[in-house]
Amino acid sequence: MASKKKRPIDMMDAVRRAFRESGMLGYELSEKSGVRHSVLSRFMSGSHIQSSAFEKLAAALGYQLTKTKGK
Repeated sequence: MASKKKRPIDMMDAVRRAFRESGMLGYELSEKSGVRHSVLSRFMSGSHIQSSAFEKLAAALGYQLTKTKGK
């Protein structure tokens, strides 16, 4: 039986999902994270945002991002 390969986690999708499941409103996450609501809206619609804004959103939703050396 072949083993299943682990699919890499798409952190942007994980953070979007965490926000939807949190029950918070957009303005609440904006206030909690310090990220402008317009940036949050762009992110939630699938656009890429600056890494600093992404890190703030992720932290506000309970994620701790760490940087690792690439292969």
